Amino acid sequence: MKIGYTESKIMALYSMLAGIAYFIVAILEITGIDFRYISHDIFGGIALIVIATIYFAGIKETLKKSYRGYSFILGGIILSLIFGVMHLLIYIAGILEYAMGNSGFPFPRAEIILAISVSPLAYLVYKKAV
Repeated sequence: MKIGYTESKIMALYSMLAGIAYFIVAILEITGIDFRYISHDIFGGIALIVIATIYFAGIKETLKKSYRGYSFILGGIILSLIFGVMHLLIYIAGILEYAMGNSGFPFPRAEIILAISVSPLAYLVYKKAV
């Protein structure tokens, strides 16, 4: 696997943006600011801080084209997708509950949107790894 400097810069920039986005949503969830897509969830916010930290940890090494940096980015992607799929399943369960008439229509959580936004980075890492 040969990764050039421009690909390393793109991965590091995307990783930095993903880390910032996850950190902002985490702070909003922990502080309890009630927004349509963000709910008061302390433990979910802590999990998002862990994911943001993993993204931030890989930036410096990725710019050096070190495999250690790519492994942090890959770990962040895996955690993002696991967390996003988990919340997607919860969202589908809420839709089914709405279809049965037991509650109002649910809003998708920010974690689903963040996981979808990280998927281009996942594709880039996969494309360079194969």
